[in-house]
Amino acid sequence: EELEVKWPEAKIMRLDQDSARRRGSASRMLEAVHSGEVDILVGTQIVAKGHDFKKVSLVVVLNTDPQLLSFDYRARERLFSVLMQVAGRAGRSGEQGEVLIQTKYPKDSLFRYLKDNDFEGFAQEELKARKTASMTPYSAQALMISEGKDIREVLDFLSQVKKIGLSVQTRSVRFYDPVPQTVQKVMDIERAQLLIEADNKMELQRFLAVFTSEIENRQFKNVWHIDVDPLSF
Repeated sequence: EELEVKWPEAKIMRLDQDSARRRGSASRMLEAVHSGEVDILVGTQIVAKGHDFKKVSLVVVLNTDPQLLSFDYRARERLFSVLMQVAGRAGRSGEQGEVLIQTKYPKDSLFRYLKDNDFEGFAQEELKARKTASMTPYSAQALMISEGKDIREVLDFLSQVKKIGLSVQTRSVRFYDPVPQTVQKVMDIERAQLLIEADNKMELQRFLAVFTSEIENRQFKNVWHIDVDPLSF
């Protein structure tokens, strides 16, 4: 709506999961972009994923800060990857390409590495930070996820499970407190998680073999599963 006010003569298209839901609609939209029928394309990360836009000279990325400051330690890695991809959409047909990124933290090293197209430098800095914090790949993690109708019962179950784990743990295995998941409720089902961490994968696997056996022997009625090397928290 803002773009239509600013440039009333421009042909504007929106490309995201909602607008591309109908079968074949995404292909038709992309073809319109390729043929030059669209002046301004507004989209989500779908726009960044491998599309060869011939006539794009300017890419604008809005509001990167939630990912830059996310609690998920992989967020910066994902942000760098997406920005590298979307930046590659500009200037692909030999025209001068320009990329504008909105942030309150322009001096963050991520943007310096992005500007220099220096993935190796970015990766080395991220690895150093992860080593300092004993995060993957310098530790091994497993996420025990449980669900039920009442979040209090789910958290109580995970608290009981944690006590069992503490009784069989080795020195290299660590437990965090059970907490509701980021997306806590889905279709009236409440979900919570218990993070388990070890110094290495061998120690973690040895512990989990004993730990899961102990839980199964107690014959809890709660629904649960364990995600080893979780991709998100």
